Formats: sequence, structure tokens, C-alpha cells
Amino acid sequence: MTGRIVQVEALQQGWDLQGTAPRPLTVSYNLSPYQWLALQRQPDLLEPAHWGLAPSWIKRLNEAPYTARAEQLLTNAMFKRPLARQRAVLPVDGVFDWISASGRRWPIYISSPEHTLMNIAALWEVYQLGDMRFLTCALISVPSNPFLSAFLTRMPALLDQQQTAQWLSTDTTDTDAIKLLQPWSGVLQTWQVTAEMNSPQFQGSDCIKPVGRVFKG
Repeated sequence: MTGRIVQVEALQQGWDLQGTAPRPLTVSYNLSPYQWLALQRQPDLLEPAHWGLAPSWIKRLNEAPYTARAEQLLTNAMFKRPLARQRAVLPVDGVFDWISASGRRWPIYISSPEHTLMNIAALWEVYQLGDMRFLTCALISVPSNPFLSAFLTRMPALLDQQQTAQWLSTDTTDTDAIKLLQPWSGVLQTWQVTAEMNSPQFQGSDCIKPVGRVFKG
């Protein structure tokens, strides 16, 4: 399940960035759970958010779930309430996941062949920590589409522009929102990347440099 993302383009496009975070948001080629990322709750507006959905009763932020299965959103109390009114998207250049090969786990990078931003459906909560009040979030996963199923069992819930508008709209009910969460029907590309990606401290464009063959489908 996706545990690393790339957020570069969204932070370079000149969108409004509002809200507070312990440190300024910067572009990242290797963004890990429990770090700060750019979350979109409204068109063309980004806000800092902690990657890990934290309701008020969560005591430790590093125990907050950073992904949520689409199939569980209506039955899991932690996700059901934000599904109704607290929906967002994560604009990303691409995502990383890990596959098993030759007795080892290898990181792969998944992105759009057009190198355009991909919107991942997400949920948000507001969390209070001392005097600081901030957004927290989790991305949503769905079963892999036919192309990625050769590598992975699950993938992020990707939304096109029309679906993004529907997902963010307060007029969309939770049951209608769920219907938007389907395996991606568009084209994706993926390739193996360096094993240095296993370290969250590894950064820079080398994170997404292909190692071997590029697959598209």
C-alpha cells in the first residue's frame, strides 16, 4: 500500500498556500507518512497537513492511520464521519510502492505518462496539540486496476478533474462519494527505482530515476 509520495509540481505551480505548519512546506521527492504535505480542500488552494488522520482522541500522531481502504469508509467509525463532509485530495507527481522480486523488496514509482499531477482522494481531520491546531489527513486506497494488478494488490484512489470537483463538493453525499472511488481507468506508467528509496532521508530527482524497464498500461 502506498507509503511514499512525490509532491513537487503542486508546490511550484503558484497555487495559494494557506495555513500553518511547524516548518515551511518544501518540494519532496520522497515524502513519508507522519510528515507534512500539501492538501487540497478547495480548488487551487493548498494547505499544510500532517500525513496521518488524527481524530481528537488519538494520543500519538505516529499511530494515526495514513491510508484508508475505500471498502471500509462507510463501516469504520474513524472514516465514516470525515467521509460525509471532510474530503480532500492530495495532488502528487507520483507515488511509490514496493514489490517482491528475487527474494527482496524493491521500490517502484507510479505516475502519469503525461507527467501531469494526479489527485488522490483523501479524508481530513483537525487536531489540537497544545496551542497548535492543524489539519491531518489519510489517502484512500482501492483495489489495483488491471495494469497495476501485475505488481500490486492495491493502489491510491485517483480522481480526474470532474471527479475531483464532485469529491470536494459539499453537495455530494457520502454514498455518491464512495462511487467515485474506483480503480483508475486511465493510463499509468511504472518502473523500478533505486533501493536507496528505502530510506526516508533519500531525496532529490534520483528518487524517481528509472532503473530498468518502463511499463505502461
